[in-house]
Amino acid sequence: MKITNRERLAQDGFVLIRGLLDQRIEGGNVMAFDVAEALHNIPCGQNDFTEKMTAERLIELGEKYPEHKQLQRLLGWIATDL
Repeated sequence: MKITNRERLAQDGFVLIRGLLDQRIEGGNVMAFDVAEALHNIPCGQNDFTEKMTAERLIELGEKYPEHKQLQRLLGWIATDL
């Protein structure tokens, strides 16, 4: 698994978290915490371990919240077939 654009993943993720906390996006505080927990290890440099861990956590969230469109968009920044 590889994150195709870390900066965009982080930006989109933080916008999602803010929307969840402000209640502009459906999902609530628990989901905001889940997203924050999944994103907190986004690697700054080349770190295959934390990149894989971040991708795996986001995929797990996608399975936990399969109907959530904004979260599913975050998964677009992860390439799983490499």
